[in-house]
Order: sequence, then C-alpha cells, then structure tokens
Amino acid sequence: MPTDEPTATDNCDNNVTLNVLDSRASGCMCIRTGNYQSMDCDRCMWNVASTASQTITLQDSEAPVLANIPVDVTIECDQPLPSDEPTATDNCDTDVTITLVDTEVPGACPQEKVITCTWTATDDCGNASTASQVITIQDSEAPVLANIPVDVTIECDQPLPTDEPTATDNVIIM
Repeated sequence: MPTDEPTATDNCDNNVTLNVLDSRASGCMCIRTGNYQSMDCDRCMWNVASTASQTITLQDSEAPVLANIPVDVTIECDQPLPSDEPTATDNCDTDVTITLVDTEVPGACPQEKVITCTWTATDDCGNASTASQVITIQDSEAPVLANIPVDVTIECDQPLPTDEPTATDNVIIM
C-alpha cells in the first residue's frame, strides 16, 4: 500500500494546517479513502481551504497456501488409516477454513480400496486451493494355515482321517 503522505503549501502562509480524514471499509474488497484538507489564514482572517482525495482499493484475490500435505501411501488392510492433515496460511485471512472430502474406489476384493482425501482451504473472500492424498489399501498377505495334519499311511480298508487345518488372515471385515 502506498505510504506517501500529502503536503500542503501556500503562497502567503507558511503555517498551513493539513487535516487527514481517513475511512476504511472491511471485507474482501476494501476501499480506503484519504480526504485531505489544507487551510490557511490570510491577513483578513478568512479561512481559505483546498481539498484532494485518494482512493486505495484493497482486494484479496490470492488463494490460501496448503502446507504439510500428507504423501500418498499404500497400507495393508489391517493397518489404521493415516490421520495427518495439512495446514493453511493466507495473505489476508488469519483463520482459513479447511474442509476434507474422501472418495473411495473399490478394489479387486472387498478389503481393498483406494481412498482419495481432498482438502480445500478457503479464505473469507472465497479464494480456494486444494491438495490431495491417495491412500491405497491392499491385501497382499496370504492366509496362514495352522493345525495341518501330519502325513499318514493307512490301509485301504481304514477310514480317512478327518483332521482339517485352520486358516487365519489379516483381513478386517468392516
């Protein structure tokens, strides 16, 4: 913003009074009006004045800046989802609003999916910026077999063993 201050001179009076009348509006497009009035006093005691004005329009057209954006990750289906969130700063707004929208695309099996986390930072004037993180949830671990029966040799007239193995998996059913 310009900081030039007006001055006033007079051909007869070396002691000119300069009044600065300032007004400022708030919001996204602010107008600052500086009204300047100079007065002198001639020998006949008349006040002679001249005026000038300056209008400075302040506007916010710059979007907030998102920082600390989480990196894309691939996790197993039994791992917790990351909870990192970005921060935002703005040139005019000290309290930027950040919103989060998640979208999910199913994978090849019920446990697998791709989640896209999209953050939008919006300032008071509606300027916005976005950033995204992609979280890929996969199931790359095979089930684990347990209680596997031992190999046996039996006669043909004997019944077959009925022991069966068990299996566990890292899959979390949601």
